[in-house]
Amino acid sequence: MIENISLDYLKTFYLVAKVGNITKVAEETFVSQSAITQTIQKLESKIGYTLLTRYKRGVKLTDVGQELFNKLDEAFLNLKSVDLYFENLNSVSVGELRISCGTNLSKRVLLSPLCEFLYDYPNISFKQFDKSNVESCEMLSNGKIDIFIAQKDENMAKKFNFLPILTEKYVFVCSKRYFENYYKNGQREYILQNKGSKSREIFDNYCKQNNVAVESKIEVDGYNMLIALCKKDKGIIMVPSYLVESEIKSNIFIEIGSDKMPQIEYFAYTNKVVKNKIIDTFLEYLKK
Repeated sequence: MIENISLDYLKTFYLVAKVGNITKVAEETFVSQSAITQTIQKLESKIGYTLLTRYKRGVKLTDVGQELFNKLDEAFLNLKSVDLYFENLNSVSVGELRISCGTNLSKRVLLSPLCEFLYDYPNISFKQFDKSNVESCEMLSNGKIDIFIAQKDENMAKKFNFLPILTEKYVFVCSKRYFENYYKNGQREYILQNKGSKSREIFDNYCKQNNVAVESKIEVDGYNMLIALCKKDKGIIMVPSYLVESEIKSNIFIEIGSDKMPQIEYFAYTNKVVKNKIIDTFLEYLKK
């Protein structure tokens, strides 16, 4: 039966029941008293019950009218919550920003714009994740994160919206001691990332294109271990330049790369479907 009842009928009844006076509702809604009365009568005819008892000073709900009002009050309250939810999606005043970005990369590309953003919007909460590409892509697809910052990847660029935010070059470095005791004597032992990583793919392509013979006894996961072993004089590594800037400046590492070193691009990936004002606003900070 409910599908045959106009929502306008229910809204009109709800307003009259809440205000308790047809004349006041007519003035507030700019609808004639007779039109409101007819609407209430049509609703009563549809459901087969009297909802209001009319008096000179207003109206009084019948038992059925009171029960209907209670249900409508709950329903319209839920609708207000929905309206508020969508209003917040289009607001930067409150909400949450969730980003997956590696710890080292976060310091390079995320820290400054994030601090500026949170200063401007102090009521926004923030969560940072350091997940693998596979996990991050799944979380982004499922709406569990808002932004994934990672190296340029053609497959991800097809699946998600993306914003280029940084271009860095790779460098070959080794410790000063390794340089003096081994590199100068023609020894070239490399410390590599395990196969399957984007950086290992770039390294292998570079070596192939430039006929670089590679000798390696050590393969690890992640840049942190790579850099730590390099400091222990275990060999040469290839890493994005920003990761070893301070070591190069302080002469802990010796840069032995050439002008032909490959570059690395970083993108901010976002879901093509899930959008809100918070994400759009933060992306503007990343562009700065």
